[in-house]
Amino acid sequence: MVGLAGLFTVIILVTFAVALAKASPQVRSLEPTFVPGSSPIKQVLLIACMSPWAFIGFESISHSSEEFAFSTKRIPRIMTSALVVVTLLYCSIIVLSALAYPAGCENWLAYIANRTLYQGTQGLPAFNAARTYMGDTGVTLLAVALLALIVSSLVGNIVALSRLVYALARDSVLPARYGVLNEHSVPANAIKLIVGISLIVPLFGRTAIGWIVDVTTVGATLSYGFVSACVLRRAREIGDTRACITGALGIVLMVALGVQQVVPGIMGKGSLAPESYFLFTVWAILGFVYFRAILRADSEHRFGKSVVVWVALLALVLFTSLTWMGQDIQNRTDGAIQEVQECLRQEASDRKAKRVREESLEAIMDGLQDSVARDISVVAALFALSLGVMMSNFAVIRRREEESERQLRETRAIANTDPLTGVKSKHAYAAREQEMNELLTAGALGEMALVVCDVNGLKQVNDTLGHKAGDEYIRSASLMICHLFKHSPVFRIGGDEFVVILTGHDFELRDQLMAELNEKVERNLREGKVVVAGGMSDYVAGQDRTIGAVFDRADTLMYQRKKELKQGV
Repeated sequence: MVGLAGLFTVIILVTFAVALAKASPQVRSLEPTFVPGSSPIKQVLLIACMSPWAFIGFESISHSSEEFAFSTKRIPRIMTSALVVVTLLYCSIIVLSALAYPAGCENWLAYIANRTLYQGTQGLPAFNAARTYMGDTGVTLLAVALLALIVSSLVGNIVALSRLVYALARDSVLPARYGVLNEHSVPANAIKLIVGISLIVPLFGRTAIGWIVDVTTVGATLSYGFVSACVLRRAREIGDTRACITGALGIVLMVALGVQQVVPGIMGKGSLAPESYFLFTVWAILGFVYFRAILRADSEHRFGKSVVVWVALLALVLFTSLTWMGQDIQNRTDGAIQEVQECLRQEASDRKAKRVREESLEAIMDGLQDSVARDISVVAALFALSLGVMMSNFAVIRRREEESERQLRETRAIANTDPLTGVKSKHAYAAREQEMNELLTAGALGEMALVVCDVNGLKQVNDTLGHKAGDEYIRSASLMICHLFKHSPVFRIGGDEFVVILTGHDFELRDQLMAELNEKVERNLREGKVVVAGGMSDYVAGQDRTIGAVFDRADTLMYQRKKELKQGV
C-alpha cells in the first residue's frame, strides 16, 4: 500500500513538473483563470463542495485504529499530511489537464468544453498533456499511476470496511460469523462479504454506479456529522475545549455539505441525479427494515433509544422522495414540451392532419398526467412503507420497554417484599425512611408515629421445635401485627423485628391500637401463644432532625416492654 501510494504520488508530481517546465508561457498563464460569466467565488465553492468525495477513504484510519502500533496522538498529523498531499495532487492533475490542448483550440476552456468531440488520449485532458510533453512514456506513466490509485483504493477500502463489518458483528449488529478472525488475525469472512457485494455492483452499469457513489457521498457526510456530534458530546464530558470547537465545526460543515448535496439549486443544479434521490430513499427504507431485525435480536436493549434520529431519517426519506418526484416530473415536462414543440412545427394542411396532430398533443398531455400520477403514487407508497416500518419498529421498542418495566416492577416487588411473611422488607423500609427524611428536611412531613415490635421467645422455639416452627412463629406474629394495624404499612426489618408507620386513621387511634396490642400479647402470654413486644413514639416537629430519632425512642420503649413481658407482667 505504501509503495502504490508513493508510486502514484511521484508519477503525478513528475508528470506535472515536466509539463509545467515544457509548456509555453502563454499556456502556463492558464487564461482564463475562471469560467467567464460566473462568479469566481461560486466556482471555487462548487469545487470545495466536492470535498466529501475526496474524504471517502479516510475512514480507513478510524476503522483500523485498533491495530495501530503507534500513539493515537499522531493521528491529527497523519490526517493533516494526507489532506495536504491529496490537495496538492488534486491541484496538480487539474493544472496538468489545462497545460495542453489540441490545435484549433483557443485555450484550455475551449478544449475542456468540447473534449467529448475528441478520441483517444485527446479525450482525456491529463493523458493528452502527458503525451504532448512526454510522448508515449508519459501516457504509460499516467496509466501506471492510475492503476496504482485504483488498486490501493480497493485494497484500502476493503481493509477498512472489513474492520467495520468485524466491529459491527462483534457488537451483534451483523451475524457473528463476520466477527471471527482467522489465523492471521484477519476478518476473512468480512472480506469475502465485501468482495462478493462489490462484484455484483458493476453488473448494474456505469450509470448505476454513479448513483451509488452519490448515495455513498451523502452517507459519508452523515457519518462524519455523527462522529463530530460524538466528539462534541465526549469533549463536553471531559472538558476538552479544543475538541468541543472542532466537533462543533465538524457538525456545521457536514450540515452545510449535506444541504448542498441533497437540496437542488443551492449550488448550481444540485449534485445528485434524480435516480440517486430514489436510491437514497430505498436505501433508508431498507435500513429501517434491517434495524427491526437488530431490535428483535437486541437482548441488551442498546438500540432504539433516540426518537430524534428516527424522526429526522423519516423526514429525510420524505424530502428525498419528494425531490426525486419533482426532478422526475420536471424532466418529463421538459420532454413533453419538446414533443409539443416538434408536433406544432409539423404542417397540418388538411383536417385529417390537424386531427392527428391534436390526438398527438392529447396523447402527450395524457402521458404527462399519467407520469405525474405514477410519481405521486410511488412517493406515497414509499413514505407509507417507511412510516409503517418505523411504526412497527416503535412497536417492538414499546413492547421491549413494557417488558423491561414489568421485569423492573417484579424485581422491585421482590426486593420490597419479605419472602417469609409477605409484609414489606428491610429494603422497602430504608427507601421509605429516606423519603420521610426528605419530607422532614423540606418541612413537609405530617403527623406520624413509629411502632417497633420484637418477637419474644423465638430462640426458644427454634431450639426446641426447630426452625420451621420458628418460621411459623414469626408468621403468626406478623399476622397479629397486620391485623391490629390494618391501615398502616408493616415492615420486617430483622429476623424477629417489625416496624409499623402510623399515619392517618391509625395515627389518630394509635393509643387505642397499642392498648389492644398489649392486651392481645398478655392474653397470648397466659395461653402460651405468640408474644410480641411493642414500643411507639410520635414524630415531634421541630425537635426530631431525622426519622432515626423517632425510631430510637420507639425501640427503647420496645425493649422496656420486652423486659416486662419476660418478667411475666
